[in-house]
Amino acid sequence: MSQEAPGIVVVDRRIDPVELGRLVALYFGDMVKIVIDVRRRVAAVGGELHAIRPSLGNRSMEIQDADTRGAVREITLALIGRGEELPQ
Repeated sequence: MSQEAPGIVVVDRRIDPVELGRLVALYFGDMVKIVIDVRRRVAAVGGELHAIRPSLGNRSMEIQDADTRGAVREITLALIGRGEELPQ
């Protein structure tokens, strides 16, 4: 079993800024991918980008439903932050 830290972490409370910085540096250097589970109020942070699936009816990168968009924003701000400076 590898002793390396995982490239994707699931958080249900505010992610540690050091851990967030590690994930940012691991893939892109200036951004990180997140996926929000609105019902469970958790976020998967990290990982590589993948293609959008237009077969699900959403042909844009924006969340089209305003209520869902608001919930994602609220959860993101609570778990990830507002873009604060990360430790080096």
